[in-house]
Amino acid sequence: MFGETVDFRECVFDITNENMRHKGWIWWFWLFFIENPENPDKPRQLMILWSRKNVKKIWCNHELLDFTGDKKDEGVVACWYFDGEKMHHNYLLEQCTLKIEKDSLTSNSKIPTYFSVDSEGCRVKIGSSFDFKLVGKSDHKFNQPTYYKDNIVKDFSYSLLRHNILKLSGEVEGQKIRGTGYFQRVCVNAPIPPWYWGIFHFENGGVLTYFKPHIFGVGLRGDICFFDGSDMHVFTDMDVERIGSINPIFKIIGKNEVEEITFNVNPYSHSSWTFKGSLLKLLETILVYNEYPAKIEGLTLKNKDAKTIITTKSLGDNVGNAEHSTGILL
Repeated sequence: MFGETVDFRECVFDITNENMRHKGWIWWFWLFFIENPENPDKPRQLMILWSRKNVKKIWCNHELLDFTGDKKDEGVVACWYFDGEKMHHNYLLEQCTLKIEKDSLTSNSKIPTYFSVDSEGCRVKIGSSFDFKLVGKSDHKFNQPTYYKDNIVKDFSYSLLRHNILKLSGEVEGQKIRGTGYFQRVCVNAPIPPWYWGIFHFENGGVLTYFKPHIFGVGLRGDICFFDGSDMHVFTDMDVERIGSINPIFKIIGKNEVEEITFNVNPYSHSSWTFKGSLLKLLETILVYNEYPAKIEGLTLKNKDAKTIITTKSLGDNVGNAEHSTGILL
């Protein structure tokens, strides 16, 4: 479930063995959770991704991305930023050249971007406004870089390289900042069912992730993985209920043979990406991908005797991001 522990520096930019068949899609994705001393209840957040998709054309947020011709080095850089008060949608959304080298990925976008890894950690720069430095934060396997790959059927495959939590420092607009970061590189060449997903970091060093794909409103097999700062708790019998529209609440419950976990995910902002493609040039397909800066509230972990052993209060403050997508891109 967690994948094998890997050398992050050696594999993060190595995509030699990733299957980018027709309509294959790969992206390098960062979430930065930045402390907000002026309003701790609404931490700042920034998402950036660099992406390549093996298609001729695709629409994203009403912008045509055209890869016809000799554009094998081109991709897209996209970013949103919540500054503690306002969400800056489409802070970046640009087709550009992505230069991938052994230790770095750069874009020649109007606002240049840079992502590198060396022996001291990771560095991400976005123009002159954002300069982030990240290092590992925990020795537990769940919080180390891991790689997982699955051949779904024949030539259809999915891979995930992720680092669940890193310590963040650096500058935003010349001001020093602190926080945490999350990274994943995903490569998929099969239709992706819509999903619920979340990643949350707790003050005591705990980390919680959940994932629940769904089709036509019917949930598929998902999981909750919760590192409480000392021990792992995994739940494969789980469900997600969305309540509300613009900034909904997600009510989540999970069970295993000996424990039960319940919690609410409460968003405080929102951004989204709408992708449009076509199937055989005849049928338009649409994927709407919502992202919500959020906090967990009301977490309770009980043992088989219904005794509460962990609560939100015992974990300390938290910050994270929740995703909910609808539709499908074929």
